[in-house]
Amino acid sequence: MLMALMFILTMILLNGCIKGDFHVTLNKDSSADLDYKLGMSSQLIALMSMDTKNKTDLIGEMKKNFESEGFTVTQYKDGDYQGVQAKKHVADAKDIKNVGVIQKDFANENKMNISTDKGLLFNTNHLVGNFDLSTMQADPSDPTGFQKMMVSQIDLKFTLTLPDKAEMQNASRVLDDGKTYQWDLFAGKNNDIKVDIKTLNILNLSLMVGFVILILIVIIVIWISKSKKQRALNEPQAIEMPTDM
Repeated sequence: MLMALMFILTMILLNGCIKGDFHVTLNKDSSADLDYKLGMSSQLIALMSMDTKNKTDLIGEMKKNFESEGFTVTQYKDGDYQGVQAKKHVADAKDIKNVGVIQKDFANENKMNISTDKGLLFNTNHLVGNFDLSTMQADPSDPTGFQKMMVSQIDLKFTLTLPDKAEMQNASRVLDDGKTYQWDLFAGKNNDIKVDIKTLNILNLSLMVGFVILILIVIIVIWISKSKKQRALNEPQAIEMPTDM
């Protein structure tokens, strides 16, 4: 039993134990699509199944938590990993307050907030996120050091796709299309997300276009009116001849 346990722990450390990607796509109409994928290695699942006293179906629990928040959830298997994929459409991206794992312990730690500074022609949208994983760390008193090594194998990412390129961002990398940004989320740390997005101020632009059109209409009306008057002045006047008495 001990040899089997050591073999599983070794495999976990070699292959990783938890992998997740929390993907948020912001659309031009201010809506958003959430696509979260979170999985565990088969070795970790096998290790947890050995604990008969505290046996927990973590994949089932994750599925329930996401479904309770209105996500459509499917289970998946990708190579050595199995887990859940949760998808949800949000009508207004500003309604997104928590990103990632939906659990009471994490609900107030994984935050996303969008604010807007309005300009004459352009608005600047500030997206500020926070993945506080500082509690996800090994017990310093662990004599084996396995907890520290397992925590180091946690692979979590936050991916953000924008309708246009960002003005400013602190992402770990920019993906091929130039509009998708990805952050590595480190266990045991507070991970900050910062993005500035510049968009057209549609309201002000519409008002300005409407004002220009109105001015053009006024100018055209005045020009037509003056043209008519000028033509009337240029027309020969009829001379009345005196009649014989």
